[in-house]
Amino acid sequence: MRWMLDRDYSALIRSEIRSALTRANDYSLEDGEKMAEQEIRSYLKAMYDVDTIFVTYPEWSDGPTYEIDEVVRHRDHYWKATVQTTNQPEDSADWVLFTYRDRLLVMILIDIALYHLHAAVNPRAISDIRVKRYNDAIAWLKKVAKGELIPDLPAVATEDITTLNYGSRDKTSDRW
Repeated sequence: MRWMLDRDYSALIRSEIRSALTRANDYSLEDGEKMAEQEIRSYLKAMYDVDTIFVTYPEWSDGPTYEIDEVVRHRDHYWKATVQTTNQPEDSADWVLFTYRDRLLVMILIDIALYHLHAAVNPRAISDIRVKRYNDAIAWLKKVAKGELIPDLPAVATEDITTLNYGSRDKTSDRW
């Protein structure tokens, strides 16, 4: 399942350019997204709960009963059930649009994914804006990893350390 929605790309790239980059192959787009996600995870995993950040939800299907607060993906949106329902999300008051993803992180993932897609098509002809946006995204991730920036993301659960033992053995003499 994908974390990204197709509509996420509309703010950063025209659909015809995206189609040209992926050669109308959704699998290459998903591969670029997965590469970008793994790159982001490598920077964030020490301080942030990346499994919670990149959680995915199932596609809505006709038939099952959805429980209150259950989230599904349907027609390029995420929906959250407000009551127990079998109704289709956009045709019913039983659902509300659900936004759980950090918009800045969505933009960072898109910038990294598009850079990798451009590199796969023609590595010598990556546009300057793609290189700049990729470098900016990596610089942001490095600052977050160092603790210089603190995004609104779920932190890793830490265990309280109550004691810390340190020291050495008593000094011994080597004289006879």
